[in-house]
Amino acid sequence: MKVLMIGGANLGPYHFARFRAITKLLPEITYVRVFYKEQYRPWHSDIGVAPCRIVSLKQVPNVTRFLDEESPDVVIVIGYTKYVYWKVARWAKKHGVPSILQCDSQHKDHPRHWWKELVKSAIVRYSFDAAFVAGERSAMYVRSLGIPENSICMAWML
Repeated sequence: MKVLMIGGANLGPYHFARFRAITKLLPEITYVRVFYKEQYRPWHSDIGVAPCRIVSLKQVPNVTRFLDEESPDVVIVIGYTKYVYWKVARWAKKHGVPSILQCDSQHKDHPRHWWKELVKSAIVRYSFDAAFVAGERSAMYVRSLGIPENSICMAWML
């Protein structure tokens, strides 16, 4: 099974711990680093020690072409707030490929506004079939956004 995890370009110790956990479930996963307008973090990473294949895409428009070429069986998207993540989710829906949201957010991260949560809920319910979460609080949050209980996995707790 070919699994692509799509996320940002900044990789640090936090991400490598996640890669080690997720490769217990999905040993053949590929992480796709997408460079977009983001603040670079001060850490430095040795990508060579990652327990999975890492591919770098320098431009957001290249994402759908890359997905077409790779033809994954599943995509994991690290978030729902960036345009590139919406492109990946739309590509997955169009091609009948299951899409999984990776989410660490919790209700108490910051003040929530009902209308923003309504928009997020619509995006998440339309875009994602399941979710990988960091723990029970994140699971509660993605449930509130519309991911069914039986489609949530605490993958990072393995």
